[in-house]
Amino acid sequence: MRKTLLLLLGLCLAAPLPAATVAGIDFPDRIESAGTALQLNGAGLRRKFFFKVYAAALYLPQRQHDATAILASDPPWRVEMHIIHSEISAAKINRAWREGFEKNQDGATLARLAARLERFQQLFPDLREGNRLVIEHQPGQGVRVTLDGRLLGEIGGDDFARALLAVWLGPRPADDDLKAALLGQ
Repeated sequence: MRKTLLLLLGLCLAAPLPAATVAGIDFPDRIESAGTALQLNGAGLRRKFFFKVYAAALYLPQRQHDATAILASDPPWRVEMHIIHSEISAAKINRAWREGFEKNQDGATLARLAARLERFQQLFPDLREGNRLVIEHQPGQGVRVTLDGRLLGEIGGDDFARALLAVWLGPRPADDDLKAALLGQ
């Protein structure tokens, strides 16, 4: 009996514990993205009015709390979004992406990114509670988008990746509380 208890205790201690839990979603402390080890920078909840929309986590090579430094350094990164709201139409998702880009980019940058933003927006179907959206960036490779483990598409360009990350971390983010949480503040 004692050996069994010790074995069970050992197994429990060996199992990885989540580094953060947001709205019942567990985010691990470390992940691997395209062969690159990333660690949890922060995790939080996206709210729109009083609705919970999604739980999100930002992974970076090293923890960084300065959004300007993150956006300027162009590191590999990963954002995981777990949909909490019952349903989000593709039209609403795409409006939010466009608004996030427009709020955080100047006119010249928006013009340069316009065709890629449109292709990016075309990737998204309606999202439902329980969906897991993963957006990853590897420098020199652009952005890769998967939904529930299925590749939706890839958009080239580090400039696009920076602009996309600015939707969450830019000077006018989609949600100030989520920005602070993703920055581990």
